[in-house]
Amino acid sequence: MAAMSFCRSPLSSGISPYFLRMAAAQGNPEAAHRLGRSYEKGIDTEPSLPLALYWYMQSSAGGYEDATVELVRYYIEDGTELSRAHARFLLEKVRGHRILSTLYQ
Repeated sequence: MAAMSFCRSPLSSGISPYFLRMAAAQGNPEAAHRLGRSYEKGIDTEPSLPLALYWYMQSSAGGYEDATVELVRYYIEDGTELSRAHARFLLEKVRGHRILSTLYQ
């Protein structure tokens, strides 16, 4: 079964979480975003919101705006005052991003 981590999945982008983790650990923000998405959706791995948020934060810190938008979405949906404060802070980083308009519809 260990060899399965190297296989492509029809549901994923074609890159296994093993390789995404390697690239993300080396600072690749797009790989970190894809890994966050894998953990959020349970694609090729067990779903894990804490791990999804961790990798989205790593990706966002690396300047990948799509990950920042994912974090804003999570913070808005969470609804706590602290989460709304995080969302407002992150919104300043991605003002004008193409996906943001869909969050407020």
